[in-house]
Amino acid sequence: MQSFVCEISHHGCGLHSLSLAMQQHGNTTTYNLENVLYQNLIASDYFTKTCNTLISWDHVVDEIYENVDHVEPWMSGNARGPSTAFCLIYRLGQLQPNVKQVNHQHLSIESPMQRHAHACSGQGPH
Repeated sequence: MQSFVCEISHHGCGLHSLSLAMQQHGNTTTYNLENVLYQNLIASDYFTKTCNTLISWDHVVDEIYENVDHVEPWMSGNARGPSTAFCLIYRLGQLQPNVKQVNHQHLSIESPMQRHAHACSGQGPH
């Protein structure tokens, strides 16, 4: 399978070697989440029963549009439960989006929550 890897900088997208997924920086398991948040996220019912069933970028974006009403690491009023937004942001990273998906989403995001979740994922153009 051949496609492009994109390094995004203030100069735009530079296409490099052939691969589907965008280059990811940092820890590709935890995505640099704080350890307690990461552990609670991967163990949460929402992540294990819902997020893990979302098998495409579009499914996750639809879930963000339908169910994200705030963007913060933890659920409101609950210091132990990760927020819906952060569970979905983590899932976006797991799906290893390609350049086309990220650029399309960056330019056509309909809801403010989608824009914020997308920005938090660090996947879009800076």
